Amino acid sequence: MKITRHSHRDLKLYNALFYILFFAIVLLLGYVSKTYKFEADWTAGNRNTLTETTQNILAKLDKPLKFIAYIPDDPALQEELKLLVDKYKRFKADTSLEIVNPDLQPAKAKNAGVTYTGQVILHLGDKQESVEAIDEQTIVQTLYRLSREKQRVITFLSGHNERNPFSPQSTGISSLSDVLSRQGFEVQSHNLISTQAIPNNTDILVIAAPQTAYLEGEIKIIQAYIKAGGKLLWLHDPDSSDSLTPLADQLGILVHTGTIVDANQELQQLLGIRNAAVIPVIDYTRSSITKGIDRQTLFPFSTMIEEDFDAKIKADMLWQYNAFLNTMPTSWLEKGDINSSTLIFEVEKDDRQGPIPLGLSLSKVKDDAQQRIIVMGDSDFLLNSFIGYGANLDLARNIFNWLGQDDGLLNLPTQIGEDIHLELSDNLLISLSFFFLILLPLALIVTGSLIWIRRQKS
Repeated sequence: MKITRHSHRDLKLYNALFYILFFAIVLLLGYVSKTYKFEADWTAGNRNTLTETTQNILAKLDKPLKFIAYIPDDPALQEELKLLVDKYKRFKADTSLEIVNPDLQPAKAKNAGVTYTGQVILHLGDKQESVEAIDEQTIVQTLYRLSREKQRVITFLSGHNERNPFSPQSTGISSLSDVLSRQGFEVQSHNLISTQAIPNNTDILVIAAPQTAYLEGEIKIIQAYIKAGGKLLWLHDPDSSDSLTPLADQLGILVHTGTIVDANQELQQLLGIRNAAVIPVIDYTRSSITKGIDRQTLFPFSTMIEEDFDAKIKADMLWQYNAFLNTMPTSWLEKGDINSSTLIFEVEKDDRQGPIPLGLSLSKVKDDAQQRIIVMGDSDFLLNSFIGYGANLDLARNIFNWLGQDDGLLNLPTQIGEDIHLELSDNLLISLSFFFLILLPLALIVTGSLIWIRRQKS
């Protein structure tokens, strides 16, 4: 092909246009890459990005969030903190970071209560709290506490063999108490005989399955607390004392005798349940207490709680009742011996066919304030031995948030990393041990010996 002067000029023009477009595309890509950012996290639970729990609580905060880090002039550390705060800023735009060098500004550090270099203080509006670590779990727990208008005080009654909120044994509730403490609650125990009154700082009173009878005077103190608008969580097991019947009459509820059972063996095998009196709940009513819970909760040795329509006519007509926890239709309230080898539903023995209500919430407006009460037919779901099962912890946390009227903190799921544990069967462990400790070394010895023999022959 003959190149003319005209075609040569066109070729130069095309080349110039190519380089112009090429550099324009490079500049455009550089601008796009700096302006826009795409991230992908393939870990189970997306642990390298903010979890859904954190995103939800950030969306509910209506005050600016500020991190103040008292660190020296360390560019690498400062850049790491900026990247950390940027993760929160993506979900809450009014999140900011301030870096203060305590060596150059000692007065500011002293006024802030800084006791060591590297301390980080979290500010939410006019509230602040120092965090010991900057991992996401610590920050979320701090946000729980700061987001409350005031610290909620939970008072567990004692003196009648109730569940102990501080006992680390399997029958105690210390695990839940630790979680509640990290989320802005203060848990205390109180014996009514010691002061003949419920502590004035009580926000939520808990009666946790008493085994011995309350005195008449103690019951009157509790009734007066309810009449004055107090909030209550009453946990009643099948073997709990029935001395609180006057309290049930005051609330317009029926606490039944008997134990809820479910003889569905297929379901028991699926969930790993070995006792018919351990009841799973998988369907939840439309209640803010259970909204968002999509896993089963487990209730061992529970009984039936329901609204008493006759008592309601005689007593308080203002309560709004909601059975927010109900068992499956295959369950029933067993009035006989649950240790019998054959559990059979028997109408003639006053057994009640499921679904059975085992959680009842009461609410009403009193003196322009809403009073809330929850009565449960079980306390075991809160115990150290069961609180980690399914969504038991989520439900427990929602119960206390609802009673404390912290509705904005309801339905924040507990994030669980699914790939942080490696579980191997005994047979697989034996096989791996045999391979790495015996078979593989033996194969290396044989291979080495064969190579050595071959070299000797050659």
